Amino acid sequence: MTARPILVSAAALAAFALAACSPEPPAPEQRASTDAGNVATAPAGGTAGTPAADAPGLTQDCDADGARDLVGQAWNDGMQERARTAANARTVRVVRPDDAVTMDFRGDRLNVLLDADDRVTEVACN
Repeated sequence: MTARPILVSAAALAAFALAACSPEPPAPEQRASTDAGNVATAPAGGTAGTPAADAPGLTQDCDADGARDLVGQAWNDGMQERARTAANARTVRVVRPDDAVTMDFRGDRLNVLLDADDRVTEVACN
C-alpha cells in the first residue's frame, strides 16, 4: 500500500474544511460600496427622482456640479444623502487626508474630498 491515496484524501479533506470556513457573500440588498468606510448608497430600487443603476435602459451618471455648493462647508455625516441626491449619484465616498482609496472608476459615485478640518475641498464623480 502506498501513501499517495492517503495524501490525496488528506488534501481533499483540508480543502473541504477550508471551504466550510469561508464567509458567505452578503445578499444583494445588503451589499454596499465601502471604499473608505464613509459611503452612502441609494437603495437597490432607487429613490424618488433617482433611478436604480441596474434598471434596464437607464444609466445613472453622477454630475458633481449639483453638489458644488458643498465646497468650503464643514462636513457632517448628515450631508451624505443631500450630496448624493444633488449629484444624482448612486454612492458617495468621503475621502479625508491620508485615507486609502481604490483607484477604480465608477461613473455613479460622488467623491467628497475633505481637508484636515473636515471642510469640503472638492467634489468629483468617479
